[in-house]
Amino acid sequence: MKTLIQNAHIIQPASSFHNQRKDILIENGVITEITDKIELEADEVISGNDLHASTGWFDLRADYAEPGFEHRETFESGSAASKAGGFTGVVLMPNTHPTVDSKSQVEFINKMGSFLPIEVFAAGSVSVGTKGKDLAELYDMYQAGAVAFTDGFNPIQDADLVKRALHYSQSFDGVVMLYPHNESIAHSGMMNESPMSTKLGLKSAPALAESLTVSRDLFIAEYCNAPVHISCISAAKSVELIRDAKAKGIKVTCDVAVANLAFTDSVLDTFDSTFKVLPHLREEEDRQALIQGINDGTIDAIVTNHRPWNIEEKECEFDHAEFGMACSETAFSLLRNATIDSIELETLVKVLSENPRNIVGQTVDTIEIGNKSNITVFDPYEIGKTETKKSLSYKVPGVGEQLKGTVKAAIC
Repeated sequence: MKTLIQNAHIIQPASSFHNQRKDILIENGVITEITDKIELEADEVISGNDLHASTGWFDLRADYAEPGFEHRETFESGSAASKAGGFTGVVLMPNTHPTVDSKSQVEFINKMGSFLPIEVFAAGSVSVGTKGKDLAELYDMYQAGAVAFTDGFNPIQDADLVKRALHYSQSFDGVVMLYPHNESIAHSGMMNESPMSTKLGLKSAPALAESLTVSRDLFIAEYCNAPVHISCISAAKSVELIRDAKAKGIKVTCDVAVANLAFTDSVLDTFDSTFKVLPHLREEEDRQALIQGINDGTIDAIVTNHRPWNIEEKECEFDHAEFGMACSETAFSLLRNATIDSIELETLVKVLSENPRNIVGQTVDTIEIGNKSNITVFDPYEIGKTETKKSLSYKVPGVGEQLKGTVKAAIC
């Protein structure tokens, strides 16, 4: 199998071809030639007006819903959506049925992943059943191949459980990923507390519910002298807290969801449940703080936070709709459309590819002759429309819209 990428602008500082336009030849999964012009017959030719190539993008947070919720998504449909969005690697959340809280469940995810067109990695749950009470079998799951530990979409309310997880995971360099959300302050709010929530008359939750938990987790990480990864920050105060913690020497990394960079709570004025997400969409001030956090290195990665739902779970009264957005396949277009003037392309590529891989200890494949072909090919300036979706989710934001930034291929 020969794949030829023609006249691609290579974006990878670690590559000797960084910022150069080259043809790239891939044969049976290995890069065999990188030069100005390659003339031969290939099984697949990838060409375009302004192609760019980077190391394959990596998503730290996605839900394929299988096993247990195959009506929402499957390994096959979820991986197809991720691949269409340019992702060659994905970490799956453990919120399945049964929960990924044991060695056997991690092995099941890894086995299923071996049949997919991209790399799929299991995240084991921190607590048994992601219920936030008893510590799960972290070391056994690590031995079975879990790349991180998280309760996924269930925020851990018990501070002592966080402390025990951080202490214990240090002994084998386990990565603990925490989603910050204080349920006692959020009070089941439907959206962010803001002038928009007052206008719409919806039950709201203050950003304090997130920032207070971020502060708690940073204190615990400092106390344990342990690394921690904080998932899906969305508030300006959270960015400030993590920036200060990094300056202080606390071992913290963090990520932000596509939705919180692409949208604000103003899109809820039509009560479109597509945008009912956790963390809640915030105000423009928060969005700008997130952008600044990416630009100055406070925020290490961007995640899709892909969570698909079927029509019954989303096409209903706003109060009854489920939280979550499926956006793996349109993530890059949504990001470019919202940040083209505020985030440099090289920075955007870094937080989509190399940084997230580093966080969970995965090899970053350099675009060099003789290396594996883990490459995302895209056009950051082309205006295109995603006509059909790969995900089983009822709605995928951006589908059918003319957006800047298109993905051409994800080669894994």
